[in-house]
Amino acid sequence: MNKLIALIILSLFISCTSKSQSKEATIADLKIAFTKNDEKLFLQNFPKNYNQFVKYFGWNDSLDVPYPLYNESEEYINRLFKIIKKDKTGKSLKLIIDIGINGKYQADAVNYFKINIERIFKENPNLACDLLGNRTLEEIDSFWHFYLDSPQPLTAVPDIFKILKNSCPQIYSSLEKELTLIQKENLVSEITNESKTNKLKLINDFIPEGYTILDSLSGYINDDNLTDKILILANSQEFKNNESRILLILLYNQNKEYSLNFKSSNIIPCLKCAGGTGGEDSYDDLSFNNNILSFIQLKISDSNLIKIKYEFLNNKSDFKLDRVTTTSSELNNDFANTVSIKLNTSISLRNFNYQDYKSYLNYSVIIADLDGFTNLRKEKKSSSIILEKIKTGENVKVIDNSGDWWFVQTKEGKKGYVCKTKIKNE
Repeated sequence: MNKLIALIILSLFISCTSKSQSKEATIADLKIAFTKNDEKLFLQNFPKNYNQFVKYFGWNDSLDVPYPLYNESEEYINRLFKIIKKDKTGKSLKLIIDIGINGKYQADAVNYFKINIERIFKENPNLACDLLGNRTLEEIDSFWHFYLDSPQPLTAVPDIFKILKNSCPQIYSSLEKELTLIQKENLVSEITNESKTNKLKLINDFIPEGYTILDSLSGYINDDNLTDKILILANSQEFKNNESRILLILLYNQNKEYSLNFKSSNIIPCLKCAGGTGGEDSYDDLSFNNNILSFIQLKISDSNLIKIKYEFLNNKSDFKLDRVTTTSSELNNDFANTVSIKLNTSISLRNFNYQDYKSYLNYSVIIADLDGFTNLRKEKKSSSIILEKIKTGENVKVIDNSGDWWFVQTKEGKKGYVCKTKIKNE
């Protein structure tokens, strides 16, 4: 009898060990595929469901340590969606649905994964019909719940999906149903309903349970010459659970009470979002001066520290992203390589998301030269070597718009300088 029990225990041990080794090998294979840029092997070894995705790229709350690919999660997710975009068969798109089913909102990798799904649907919302059409109703509901889950949920179905109402009504109906559920869940979990919050008076009444004030600023946000408040809230256990930080803008009125002007968990980066290994903070220098709200986002990539300063211009409590300044350097060295870009398009604070920081680092302008073309030059002078002729009306990406010569990139990927007088910059 004892021998039989021993054999059973040994069998279970071998089985568990094999599973563990198999899991580690899969992660190792994914790393190899990533390094070799082997797209087929990469897809084969990429997580196939939500739980596996988190155990590769997320944070282990029980042990308070990162999972194996936590620090490299953005790079791996970018590689996945690059492959998906190139896949003419569309088969790899199935993976984003598989991962989304039974998923829930988390900061870092999960949220970044969701942002990339949103980009795909914005380009082609009809993909929702194709990808969800052969799924069970339970799976469709589960995916939409994941897609919509957010600390600050939407108040209506996104406009891009309105076309689904006629083309695939069952999928649209599921979307509406899950949006309602998300809103109810969020109202129960914390104070998020603006009309409800506006009835409150004291600053402490706006702080959800478990949160404390991490940063606080005072200033005149609207035109009533009364001192308003800008607050950053952090979970009291944020180093352990890495909960999202919350930005609050509270307006003070003549009745000596506060009302909620703005609330979002997508503005200030979470504690561990810098990408380092030691829990480095990922934001710095919150400021509100000369009607400009600004802060610095910190990113660690390889051995470089990247500082991204966002400046939002205030117009009667309506904040628009006005300038982005990036500075990069090797860790522990003085900063260098600074590029400052004044945007020619307005991005509202309400639509801003720190996870999408790369999209704010450049923008496009149109070449406008009466000669029909302008010269892309190697250096900042008219006598410099001509790298390419850019036709009037073509778009170029602005990398640096300081000075009389702008550093740009053409649609073919060639970089050089163009005289700013040859650019239409409305």
